[in-house]
Parts: sequence; C-alpha cells; structure tokens
Amino acid sequence: MGESSSNEVRTAPRVVLFRPSPIDRDSRAKKIALTLARGGYDVVVLTPVSPGESMDERRLGPVRVLPVVLSTTYQDLHNTLVVARRRRPLPIVSRMPVDEYVTRLAERRAVVRLAGRRAGAMRRRASLGSPRGILYLAKWALARTQAVAAKAAASMLRGRQEGQRRLDRVRRSTWIAYDERRRQTPRLASDKGTLPELVDIGQAYWRPLDQLAPDVIHAHHPLVLPAALRAARRLSSQGRPCRVVYDARENFAGIPAEEQGSPRRHAVLVRQEARAIRGVDAVMTVSEPIAVELQKHYGLLRRPTVVLNVPVPVEQGVGPTVRDVVGLGSEVPLLVYSGGMSHARGIEMLVRALAELPDVHVVLVPVPHPHPMEPGLRDLAQELGVQDRLHVVPPVGQDALVRYLSGADVAVHPMPGGSPNHDQALPNKLFEYLHASLPLVVSDARLMADFVRRNHLGGVFRSGDAGDLARAIRQVLDVPPSADHLVELAREFSWQGQETAVLSLYAELAPVHDAPTDRSQLFPSLDVTGKASAVDLPASPESL
Repeated sequence: MGESSSNEVRTAPRVVLFRPSPIDRDSRAKKIALTLARGGYDVVVLTPVSPGESMDERRLGPVRVLPVVLSTTYQDLHNTLVVARRRRPLPIVSRMPVDEYVTRLAERRAVVRLAGRRAGAMRRRASLGSPRGILYLAKWALARTQAVAAKAAASMLRGRQEGQRRLDRVRRSTWIAYDERRRQTPRLASDKGTLPELVDIGQAYWRPLDQLAPDVIHAHHPLVLPAALRAARRLSSQGRPCRVVYDARENFAGIPAEEQGSPRRHAVLVRQEARAIRGVDAVMTVSEPIAVELQKHYGLLRRPTVVLNVPVPVEQGVGPTVRDVVGLGSEVPLLVYSGGMSHARGIEMLVRALAELPDVHVVLVPVPHPHPMEPGLRDLAQELGVQDRLHVVPPVGQDALVRYLSGADVAVHPMPGGSPNHDQALPNKLFEYLHASLPLVVSDARLMADFVRRNHLGGVFRSGDAGDLARAIRQVLDVPPSADHLVELAREFSWQGQETAVLSLYAELAPVHDAPTDRSQLFPSLDVTGKASAVDLPASPESL
C-alpha cells in the first residue's frame, strides 16, 4: 500500500470507505464510492482479506480497491480462553488425569487377577491333605485378602473418578446455563469481551488509514466506527483535518429479538453505535423513518441524510433468467425471492402459501448459496406436498441480477411487520425487483406496504397469514401493473436520483474546488475487478 505524506499535493479531497466485510458483497458501498469519484473526489476503498489471500490492488472503475489483512487473532485468543475456562476441571474428589486413572485401574485389576489365581492354587493344594496343608491354607487366606483389598482399591478408584466426572459434568452444565443466560442480557458486558473483533479491526485498519491520510472517512458499520473516529483524531492532531461519515444501513436499535442472534452482542453493538454516532460529522441512512428514529433515539442535532438503497439502471442484455435455470415454460406462473434468508424474514410463509396456489412455482435466490435454511424449507415443502414447485438457484453478480430476476412473474418479500426495524425498512431488493419490471407482493410492514400501495406496484398481505399471502399473489397474477408503469418507476427510483444527496452532503464536509459540472449518464460497472466497461443509463429527471 502506498504511503501518504504531509507534503503530498492533492488535486481533490481523498475519501476512504471501509467496513468489516469485503467490498465485493456490498453494492451500496460500491455505488457511493463511484458517485464520489464522479463528483471529483479521490476515492479509495479498503476491503478486508484473510491472511494468505491476494494483496493485489484492484479497481472499481476509477476507484482504487486496496486489500487489508483482517486477522482473527484476538477473537481466536478470546474464544480459546473462554473455552479453556469452561472445560477446566475442578479437582475436588480426584486430581488424577484420565490416563493416570486408566493406568492405575489396569494395575489394580491385574493384582486382583493374580491374587485370584494364587488363591485358587493354594486352595487346591490345601485340599489334597498334604502335611503342608495348613501352610497352603494360610497362603490362600493371604491371597484372598490381597484380592479383596485390590478390588476395594479399584472400586474406590472408580468411585473417586466417577465422582469427579459427575462434578465436572455439573460444572460444565452450570457454565452452559450461565452462558445461555448471559447471552440474553447486556449486564456487565464489556466491549472487548463481547465483541472481540473490535480489537482485530482496530489493529488491521489503523496503519492503512494513517498512510492514506483521508480528508473524509466513510464508515459503513458500527463495528468500524471506533477505528474510524480514532483515525480521524490522530490525523487531526497532526494538522491534517479529517471528517467521518457514518452510513447507518438499518435501525440497529429497532432490530427485533428474533433477528438479534445474541442479545448481548447486539446490545453492545448498539452501545458502540450510541457512543460513536455523536462524534461523527455526518450521518447517512437508507429511509426517512430510520432517519427520524436515529435523530430521536440518539439526540442528533441534524437529521441524517437519506440516500435510498436503489440500483443502478443497466440494460438487461443477454443471459439466463431464473425461469431458464429451473426449466419452466413461459405459461407457468413463477414467484421469486432473492437475497438474505432467515426465519425472521418469513420465508417459510412463502412456502406455506404455495399449498394454496396450485400450479404456481417459487424460486429462491439465496445469499449465501447453498443456504443453511434450504434443508428445512425443503422438508416443509415435502410436508405440504409442494416440493416439486419449490426451486433454489445460485445467485449471480450484481450486473446480471436484473436480467436474472426478470424471468419471474411476481417478486415477493414476506418480511413481517411489527418491529421498528422492519416497519422502517425499504430494502434494496424491492428496487432490484422494480428494475427487473416485476410486480411486488409484500407484507404489511409499514414502509414497504406504503411504498407498494402509493406507487401501485402490486399487493400487500397480513404478516404471518399464508392464506392472505396467497390471495395477494393471485390478485397480482390476475391483474398486474402495466409494464410501462414499472419502467417509469424504475427510472425514478434509480441510483442516479440519489447522487445529488450524496454529493451535497460531501460538499459541506470537503468541497471539490474543480468539481465536474458536466457529468455524463455513463455510470461505471459495479464489477469490482474493473474489467467491465461503463453502461449507458436511461435518463432520469433527478439525475445529474
């Protein structure tokens, strides 16, 4: 990685974007980076790689993509120490290692066998009535005593070891119960003890950030906010002022319990966000309700800038669609869901609705693929008798996604409403479906439902009601919105319509003195290798 010095002459402000996951998986980060480059900024993206992976610099159109080794050294050490503490025995009844116990038990059993054989031999000789019979009887008694003593010693040895084993089992089960209870509460939770990756992230990114000396750091996740703020403080203390922008992808504080994973980790993550968000220079988010909630929840002086997570319009071109991949004819009704899957997103509800939709098929495009939910969904489909109408296909690259999805008839997003995060969400997949000219069927999660109803994009169903989901799908299949209407809305809800908000925010933080005044409609490909050429985008009333 090239270093930056205080004597470096820059022609434009430098912006560094980074997050804890690779840039390849983050279309929003790529779009923001390219927009800033189109606005005249010198943009660098830091993307994490594992030790041993390629360290070659890559390109995202005009944007440099620099790899940073993000190890799990501290996480591994922390987890090893935790496991060691949980498995460490409590030697009260016996301090004997297992191999020593097995050895001593084998020795005592050998003594029992030998004493038994000797006692048997002495008993036979004593029964012959020889003059030495009394001596043999004495030896037999001694051998029997030795055998009984050896058996008693072996029994005591086994008893002590079994007692210790039971004590260790109780200790382990107690730790398991304690850990399970601990995961459910944020009490006494330390940052490093609960989110050990914070240390690894800080160690990985501080040097690249110092070397690049950015004018603005764009942080895409609460986990990287502490590292971003510390870097800005260091640079500012050296006379190189640095601003920080936080891109809040969702309302973390409003995520429902069933999606939090570990409530303890989630609580500490929200605490990290709360500590850091007041120290950043600007906040960006993905919807107006989340902007209102962030300002209210954290007492922000300024409402976050809303930049919708919408796609870049691209020509569909050629290539297979999901219909081609599953081998269905054009006369077969086909539903599609793409993106991340979880129980909290209501995917099972979509499978259950198939039971009430004869001849309708559904195709899932999960990320990652294969997905851990797939076996359970197939079992559910088997139970409902719809296994032949449930298809799971691999995802494709961002540039091919619109074409890929366009083979379906209706796109479904069954994520239930009722939680602040879901009710305030306007997921990127809705706009991807729209750009694929697909009608939408969504749950009554407030913002999604309002978006679909207001723009006459399809149907809305009651959360958790498979029958109502089937009704909404039948309604949209029978009377879909017009193709021209979908195309017009796709033009309106395109990334080019969001560039003004991004560049206006950055103009306040680090203005470009010679900013381009004539930006063409050519938007670079989202291919992170930089090999793909730019694509011609349709004009948009809001585009620059």
